[in-house]
Amino acid sequence: MKISVALLICVGLVQSVLGSTSQCANRCLVDYDNTLPCQCNSQCPSYGNCCSDYFNVGCDSTSTSSCASRCLVPYDTTLPCQCNDQCSQFGNCCSDFNSAGCPDVHNGGSGGGWSSLTEFTEDLWASDSNRISSSRYSYNPGTRITNTGDKVDRSSGSLFTYFDQSILNGATFSKFHALLDNYITQEGNSETFTTAENIEKNAFLDAIFETSVMGKTTSYLMANGLVSSESDLRSKMDTMWFSPYNRQGSGDSSGFEHTFLGEWKSSTAVNGFHNWVQFWQEENVGDINYFGYVKTANPNLISIQFAWGTDSRVKTVTSIMFGASPEFEMALFTTCFLQYKNELCRFELDGNSVNIQTWDSANTNHIGSAYFAV
Repeated sequence: MKISVALLICVGLVQSVLGSTSQCANRCLVDYDNTLPCQCNSQCPSYGNCCSDYFNVGCDSTSTSSCASRCLVPYDTTLPCQCNDQCSQFGNCCSDFNSAGCPDVHNGGSGGGWSSLTEFTEDLWASDSNRISSSRYSYNPGTRITNTGDKVDRSSGSLFTYFDQSILNGATFSKFHALLDNYITQEGNSETFTTAENIEKNAFLDAIFETSVMGKTTSYLMANGLVSSESDLRSKMDTMWFSPYNRQGSGDSSGFEHTFLGEWKSSTAVNGFHNWVQFWQEENVGDINYFGYVKTANPNLISIQFAWGTDSRVKTVTSIMFGASPEFEMALFTTCFLQYKNELCRFELDGNSVNIQTWDSANTNHIGSAYFAV
């Protein structure tokens, strides 16, 4: 499943052509970044590569000594004052840090005013601007499986009948996709990560923490005393999702690998595997034989059975949410793990009752598994 450097470069170029959800709101004066599809710095008008809202949010008149429209700009040694979520700790915030609304921006823009988990999750659903429209993918659930113990292929075709591959060019999807070839599928083999792979992981975290979804998640978790700041949440997520732990061998697994990619548990069985993009990718290259569905539920949820790999290891039942952005699933799973670890996390999405089950790994702060209980 190794993705070539050339392919990743092509993905970036296509993104520039097709556009992106990236905008300049609270990113004015951020340094030029050739990995982004558009820019928000003072030079972009000269080069014709500004984001579409550059002038609307006032980037053309932003002052380097003000936090107006700069709340999400990372620490920059060339600027006289800062507007990021740690400037208060270092005493180098701009004088209008509070009046510019930066504390609220860092906390998701709502001040933590949700009265319940459902109120928060419904807000998160409405805020998931990177969720993929059903016009960009289609699927055929095939035959319903009533006895999952049979492990028999009851559907003649694939699950996915169409997948718009430009989905993989999205601001967070591209960073997520880059992680999918960084792991050893077979349990029992210790995971080691190259410098380049660690950079990819950090780029993914950078990307999702720039979204409103993660901003609101930070605010909700802070309001409930589960994290102290955005940087605290990021540190916790780095540990719970990406730090290796022992499943069948020394450092052979992680929450991210298990939940989003899946693992070969044995010569006959699959562990984890709860992501729709990973399923499409493996099915697209012929490594999945889709057996059928067990149950469907709103919004966009399905539980399925399939065989994976040349040895046809079977995943008896797994669940996926079609169209969900990487940050949306990370936000929901993280919230449920921190608030209802090893319990069923109950809430509503788009007016529908939804449950997420999370498990820790051997009573640690690592995610053993997280999935929609369909």
